[in-house]
Parts: sequence; structure tokens; C-alpha cells
Amino acid sequence: MNINKFGESHKYRGHTLPKAAVALVNTAALCGWIVGWQWQQDSAGHAVVTVQVGDSETGERFQYTWHSRATSGRSLRLFGTGLYVPERGHAENRAPSLKAATHRVREVHAQRS
Repeated sequence: MNINKFGESHKYRGHTLPKAAVALVNTAALCGWIVGWQWQQDSAGHAVVTVQVGDSETGERFQYTWHSRATSGRSLRLFGTGLYVPERGHAENRAPSLKAATHRVREVHAQRS
């Protein structure tokens, strides 16, 4: 996944990153985590964005995907539960809520401060 910055590719075919994604990305970036997102089209031409934030020190990471299917093409909906890796080398698990992921990013940052 590419590391992106707002202003470069935060918009895609009339869509912008969802507010929850922006909150997670901003929190992670401010806490020193690596952030990235990638826009794509699914096979029916709907917009899909995958957002990933990760701690470069431990390999802990969260990944969430939003899509525009069944939204009349006007908005994006969270797809599935997301993926969570607790540390480098561990298997992917079902991700917690976005709120819990944002809290975890802050928690890791506070432990290091």
C-alpha cells in the first residue's frame, strides 16, 4: 500500500475519505504511525478505498475498507470488519471498531511518551 498524504489522493471520482477514516489516519499520523490508503474500482466500477495504519516499531496494524456499492454512488460504507495484526509475524485477526483502533493508536503513543 502506498503512503499517501491529503491533497494528493484523498479524493477519487467524487468521493472523499470517510470521516472515520480521516480520524484514524490523522490520529495515527500524529502519533508517528505509518498511514496509507488506496483507491480502486471493484468489478462493477464502484469506488473502494482501503485505509491502513501501522506502527513501524512493532508491526501492529489496522486495515479497513469502504465501498460505494448500494449507496447510489453518493457515499462510502464500511465493508466487513477490517483486519488487525497485533505485531509483526502474527496472523491477521478481525479488527476492532474504528473507535477502539483509534484509542489503541493513542494508547501506544502514550506508553512511549
